[in-house]
Amino acid sequence: MMNIVPTNIDKRVLRSQLLSLRQAMRPHLKQQHDDAICRGVRSLIYARHELNAVVALYAPIRGEPDLMPLADELLAAGFMVVLPVVVEKNAPLKFAQYTREDALVVSSLGILEPDLSTLNAVLPDVVVVPCVGFDGKGHRLGYGGGFYDRTLAAFKSVGHEPMTIGVAYDEALVAFAVDAFDLPMDEIITPMCAD
Repeated sequence: MMNIVPTNIDKRVLRSQLLSLRQAMRPHLKQQHDDAICRGVRSLIYARHELNAVVALYAPIRGEPDLMPLADELLAAGFMVVLPVVVEKNAPLKFAQYTREDALVVSSLGILEPDLSTLNAVLPDVVVVPCVGFDGKGHRLGYGGGFYDRTLAAFKSVGHEPMTIGVAYDEALVAFAVDAFDLPMDEIITPMCAD
């Protein structure tokens, strides 16, 4: 596990270091870690939610943990799976229903998303959030766009508080300055804690 980074390091520098570390991971090791993270997330979802719960996952980019095999398992078990869609900059994410038959399209931001025509008004019961980094109190370091922060704040403003699960590799445990809008995840799943 990498050393905890001092909190005065610039977040842009920290993101760059963590992304480089993540993208340098050997494919075989990454697959093992992704499988462990899927097991950990699956256990949490099954322990706390009914089979008809709505679970927000994501299509991985930039070396993020790949949870798409879990999406297929959840669909087969009767859960509804939704994926985030960036509708506009500086706005909360919307969610589109995902099925195994759906082809994902590359958005203008380079993110794989469902077709906008499948946007669903249902609110997710669980939101699984990829983390570039995380701290010991469950705060997440993302890419800096604030999409998940705005989305979770928008849910909270209407009285909806889904379970939030951050996912990351163990090496992403770092210290960083937490801003007032940074909401801690309910749980953080890494390969080490999942096994």
